Amino acid sequence: MEFGFGKIEEPRTVNTEGGTQRLRVKKIPEYSKTREMAERKEKFYLTTPIYYTNGLPHIGHTYTTVVADMIRRYKRMRGYDVVMTTGTDEHGVNVERAAKKAGVPEAEYVARMADTWRALWDELGIPADEFVRTTDLQHVRTVQWLFKLCRENGYVYKGHYTGQ
Repeated sequence: MEFGFGKIEEPRTVNTEGGTQRLRVKKIPEYSKTREMAERKEKFYLTTPIYYTNGLPHIGHTYTTVVADMIRRYKRMRGYDVVMTTGTDEHGVNVERAAKKAGVPEAEYVARMADTWRALWDELGIPADEFVRTTDLQHVRTVQWLFKLCRENGYVYKGHYTGQ
């Protein structure tokens, strides 16, 4: 598959055992996957894990986000319209405990932590296209809509599960 654009070069000669021969460099076809994608801009969605706000970011969080950013940049160079999503999970007993330990209300604590995560990604030059906080009203409504849709279509049901 060709990914570049070429042009016909001027004819040139080379010396061979049989004498001098004229060579012509073959033209690379005008078709290119990059050109085709630029015309229609295929979508590519990419997400990192959503990070718990009960602690500060560490090297593991940074690693997954840097890798996602590398993939995003590569896909953009290939002509895709890329959307990278990251964010924070602001629910859970450990988040509640961390807020209590810090001596601040949970809502204030998770807001500070979300700002810390965003600041780190900005400092590293990794701005998220979408930064989702699980406490955002839009996120809450989307999850409720999706859960309702799954339930209405038989994907959520009462049952019994036994682990192995």
